[in-house]
Amino acid sequence: EIKDINEAIKNINIREEDILKIKEKIDWNYDYLASTKIISMASVSEIKRNKNIIKDDEIIFEEPKFLKDELEISNARRGTLTHLLLQNLNEQEEYTIEKLENLINGFVQREIITSKEAKSINRLKILKFTKSNIFAELKEAKEIYKEKPFYMYVPSNLIYEETKEEILIQGIIDLYYINKDNELVLVDYKTDYIENNEQELVDKYRVQLDLYKIAIEKSTRKKINKIYIYSTYLEKSIKIL
Repeated sequence: EIKDINEAIKNINIREEDILKIKEKIDWNYDYLASTKIISMASVSEIKRNKNIIKDDEIIFEEPKFLKDELEISNARRGTLTHLLLQNLNEQEEYTIEKLENLINGFVQREIITSKEAKSINRLKILKFTKSNIFAELKEAKEIYKEKPFYMYVPSNLIYEETKEEILIQGIIDLYYINKDNELVLVDYKTDYIENNEQELVDKYRVQLDLYKIAIEKSTRKKINKIYIYSTYLEKSIKIL
């Protein structure tokens, strides 16, 4: 009973120093509490999201294959399809719409994409890239690396401002290559809709490109000489470095 407990407390003689010790234990805080709340590994997308570089980002789950033909093609999926085409271009080929059509049909026949997805791909945007300076450089490049995954430790304050730990991040780099002049060039494909403002893309993906630069320089032990964003929407390359 509460009244019995209160009566018992009145009869206990507690010293002042005991009260202070109890208070000290009750009020104790772990010095590294913030570190207990951080994740051990993050993706580049999570870092962008936490730094407010990308807003209204969402997790995209792959829909079941048997439902793909019944669903609308989302903007995110269109972006993935565009990346698929860009990654599978042959740098030594002179592309036309007909050759791109054959490439896309090959993906359909191998059931990598559906016929509905194939129809959603903007052939002209892909063709425009094959006429770009970047694609011209790839024809003479000494080394080409596409879709390269990486893992790297970075300070956790890139995501959590209060901590000083390190976390492992992972990402996939669209393209980097060594051109004929022995320059190391990083390229990131972007399919975002923007209002003709190049700086919008630069600001949005600055953190991502900085991380890619660090990862490549660490793994190759070479300095990146040039960095580009290639915007399929604007149909142009944007030089960052």
